[in-house]
Amino acid sequence: MKNLKLKKKHAENIVKLLDEGSTVPFIARYRKEMTGAMTDENLRLFKERLDYLRGFYARKESILKLIGRKRSFN
Repeated sequence: MKNLKLKKKHAENIVKLLDEGSTVPFIARYRKEMTGAMTDENLRLFKERLDYLRGFYARKESILKLIGRKRSFN
């Protein structure tokens, strides 16, 4: 995320921690070395964006599958 000035390594670590079930406050407080010392506010922004993008791509895939099914019936 360029607007957060985040290194790829830190972004990957944050995604991994979130996927493992870690909370934003936990990550901000106890995993500073893995996140580049991101604040809890920036971590929340990152998580919101991650959730949005995951939802977006899931919806995109479902639409593409639906379009593919409709084409096969024509």
